[in-house]
Amino acid sequence: MEDKKKLRIITADGQEKEYKIICAFSLSNTGKNYVIYTDGTKNENDKTKVYASIYYPNDDTKLDEIKTEEEWDIIDSVLNSLGDIEQ
Repeated sequence: MEDKKKLRIITADGQEKEYKIICAFSLSNTGKNYVIYTDGTKNENDKTKVYASIYYPNDDTKLDEIKTEEEWDIIDSVLNSLGDIEQ
């Protein structure tokens, strides 16, 4: 995550996509770092689509998927505290 405001991801089909970072944070109870980001597209309810992943500060080429319900609850809580996300 070289640019603090943007994230570039290589998709499974080899295309590079750019995302805007909404926020990044770490949790001491999980020992993990999280990033919430968007590509600015809207869902069927006209809300901005957001994504979240685990990231590694020392390896900006790797993101992992969030798998536990506890972690998703934390992500939801962070998103709720941020309010509406506009592009």
